[in-house]
Amino acid sequence: MSALDPPLGAVVLVAGCGTGLSLPPLADAMHNGWIEAVDTAPAMLRKARRRADTYRSAETGIGVRLENIIDLPYPNDTFDAILSAYVLDLLPPVERRRASRELARIIRPGGRLVTVTPALPTQADEHLWRHLARLLPPLLGGGHPVDLRLLLRETGWRIKTAERSRNAGLASQIITARRP
Repeated sequence: MSALDPPLGAVVLVAGCGTGLSLPPLADAMHNGWIEAVDTAPAMLRKARRRADTYRSAETGIGVRLENIIDLPYPNDTFDAILSAYVLDLLPPVERRRASRELARIIRPGGRLVTVTPALPTQADEHLWRHLARLLPPLLGGGHPVDLRLLLRETGWRIKTAERSRNAGLASQIITARRP
């Protein structure tokens, strides 16, 4: 949430919200804003809606919708910030490129994008996780290690930071980018 750093009164998109685990901490980090959470999986969205309904914030509203991030119904320049955690790595490369362009279309100039993906392995235990994920894709939710920096640059984003984070031997890459 600190990487996203939404401004006062921000309109934030959670692109691929899953079960909505990020919604309460994001709402806590915001003031007088709106969170729009989208996903393509109806079962996940039911859980996200329940989580949003049970979490009440007097300052921040939360909407949950069934949408695909490669073709979103929002007008250009709608959002101040976008969070996409463990979603872009699930898409085939062509759809990943379309999604990156679509996110650039709907974010306001200067808006911040934060992506979180499984990182390319650099240590022995990370290679083990990568092999396990290939053998048993559900183990890591079907995600694939990927470095999005080149793709983001090619689709109009300016990379501000790219950091690695490790948890239980799993490495993630957290990229912060801005739309010029």
